[in-house]
Formats: sequence, C-alpha cells, structure tokens
Amino acid sequence: MRRILPILAVLCLAVPALVEPLAAAEVPTPESFLGHRVGADRKLAPWPKVVEYLRRVDAASDRISLESAGKSTQGNDMLVVVITSEENQKHLDRYREIARRLANPDGLSAAEARALAKEGKTIALVTCSIHSTEVGSTQMALEFVHDLATTQDPAVLSWLNDAVLLLMPSINPDGQVMVVDWYDKYVGTPYEGGPCPGFTTSTPGTTTIAISTC
Repeated sequence: MRRILPILAVLCLAVPALVEPLAAAEVPTPESFLGHRVGADRKLAPWPKVVEYLRRVDAASDRISLESAGKSTQGNDMLVVVITSEENQKHLDRYREIARRLANPDGLSAAEARALAKEGKTIALVTCSIHSTEVGSTQMALEFVHDLATTQDPAVLSWLNDAVLLLMPSINPDGQVMVVDWYDKYVGTPYEGGPCPGFTTSTPGTTTIAISTC
C-alpha cells in the first residue's frame, strides 16, 4: 500500500496536465478535415467546406461559437465566428448590452459609463474577402480559428479573456463560390488561373458577353 500511494499521487498530479492537450486534440485541424494543407499548391477550400469546418470547430471548442449574419444574394451562409474565452462565451448577451449602452450614452453618468467600460470587453470585427478573387484570407481563416481554439499560450489566452473577436471568413461568399468553382474546373489545364467570365443580358433579343473577374 505504501508503494501504491505515491504512484496514485503522481497520477493525480498528471491528470490536469493531460486534460488540456486531449481536449485541444479533439478540435480537427484544417489539414485533417480538408485532406491538404491550407495554402497547398492548386488547392482551395470551397465555401461549403469552410462553413462545415467552422461548424465542427464550434462543436468541439468552448472558445468558438457561430452566428449568422443571414444569407447572401445567392443563398450562401454569411457566418460570424465569435472567438473569445470559454467564460466570455457564457456572457455574450451582456457584453452586447454594454456595448450598445456605451454607443448610445444618453442619460448615462460618467460613473456609470466607467463601470460599464470596466465590466465590458473589447469587441473587434475582422472581415475577410470583400472581393471575390481575394481567396487567401478566407483560406487563412481556417488556420486562424484553429490556432485560437487550441492555443495554450498564456499571452493569447489572456487576450481572449479581455476581448471578443468577431471574424467573418468572407463577406462575399457568392464571389468565393464562383471563383473557387471556376478555378477547380480548369486546374491543371491551359486555362488554369484564367479570369472567370460572366454573362449579362442587355436588351431583349440580344446578349452581351462580359469577360472579367467575378
């Protein structure tokens, strides 16, 4: 029994150190999900895969949650990834309320404003890919979300406790879909990387063909 007790004590001390890496390991990497590294030559993650990956990270990480900004013109999901500490995720409604009150401070005393500012969190918005051919930032968003969902860096964890980061992987998902689909269709052919053509109808009975990037 005397020999067993020290072993049990060592195991008990080791368990907390093991829990965090195991929990982080449950969050899939972009490479394991996509089957290739982000940024690999001739490989682009299509928008539906980007959305699916972020949903999986949301399900696996307490630091990540997803919200919808609605649908695009062509019916694609407009996602907002909320990245912050696990504790902050529990109080997002309160931080929204504080931000709204400070943005509209009518009737708010200086003391009340200071108290709200102390209680609230810094809220930052990052948007990616306003133009359809800006595919790099949307691809990067997968790695960025994974890094923040799994990091154990004390400095980064401190930042996540002080701030709520809102990330929109693309504010033009329709353009992402068109450009990535066009590229994948012709990758490995002489037309790889060529501009994506669009067709527009002008007056009845005539058709104008406009060649441009989507």
